[in-house]
Amino acid sequence: VNARLSISSALIGGDLSNVQFRFEWEGLEVDPNGQGTSHYWWMIDDVKILESPNNDIWLTQAEYSDFDGTGELEYSVYPYSQVRPITFKGWLLNDGVNDQTGVMMDIQVNGGGAFSGTTSPILIPSLMSDTALGTATYTPPAATEMYLVEYMATQDSIDDIPTNNDTIS
Repeated sequence: VNARLSISSALIGGDLSNVQFRFEWEGLEVDPNGQGTSHYWWMIDDVKILESPNNDIWLTQAEYSDFDGTGELEYSVYPYSQVRPITFKGWLLNDGVNDQTGVMMDIQVNGGGAFSGTTSPILIPSLMSDTALGTATYTPPAATEMYLVEYMATQDSIDDIPTNNDTIS
């Protein structure tokens, strides 16, 4: 499953020298006839417990969408007659201990009418996430082109793990 879980020590409270973890299996499913139909085993492997960094903004997802109020509509090919402004959006997670100020997402489009944009700065509390919308839209030219869209998360503090700040689509 490769699940990632972040827990603030403030939520644990008490004596942090005696923190214990328990893994619980809830695998029994009952079918309409009352018969157990689930698996009979489970495995845990490669568990890592790490101290959270002080400053870490993580760009977890990025997309271009919101065409004429249609919401999550993202295509890779558009007819020339349907070319319209594109709004860029990103999901940002503060995976660090400190609240992060001045969090923004920079957008760079290469190919077919280059574009550079950004989002308004926001504050993201520790272990919380927020979305960022581009402050300007991009309208690609009505021509056949290859586009490279790069998204980069930035913040006021120096990021302890900058390798999770960008994505390319």
